[in-house]
Amino acid sequence: MTESEIVTVIVTLTRDDYAAALRALAQSRSRPQRILFWVSMAILGYFCYVWLRLPDRSVWGGILGLAVLAIFVLFVTYGAPFLSARSFVKKNADKLGPATHSIGPDGTSNESSHGESKTKWTAYVRIRETPRLFLLYTQTNFAQILPKRCFDSPTEVEKYRQVLRTYYKGRLELLPSA
Repeated sequence: MTESEIVTVIVTLTRDDYAAALRALAQSRSRPQRILFWVSMAILGYFCYVWLRLPDRSVWGGILGLAVLAIFVLFVTYGAPFLSARSFVKKNADKLGPATHSIGPDGTSNESSHGESKTKWTAYVRIRETPRLFLLYTQTNFAQILPKRCFDSPTEVEKYRQVLRTYYKGRLELLPSA
């Protein structure tokens, strides 16, 4: 294993990193889950339409109902991850870093004041890149968070991608290179 095949990053997570990871996890639902979500939204919209068509209902009541629905969807999308991240950061401030994260031919390794770990590539069910993060999933709903802001340069991010492409043989979802 040569030094050029290893990428090392010092990671310190923030509340925003954690919230972005929670949003990414929620948005990565499978196709059947997305279809079910939109079908349920269509049914809910139909009930709002029927409710508005009743002669004794005012238009303002329907508009208020749609506004409440929109606020609920926005809260589920942005508010809940933010509140969950805020709670996590308050309870686990000492666990957010700094930690040293390295990847190479054998997998990943992490070191912090709380301990050390090594994980082989075969332990990851998928690895996903978002515009702000790399998410390394050891379970379908649990991922190690690696913010791109922790890299020294865009060249380091590209080098990280290249190591992933070369050595990880599982489900890899990377963004197109810049």
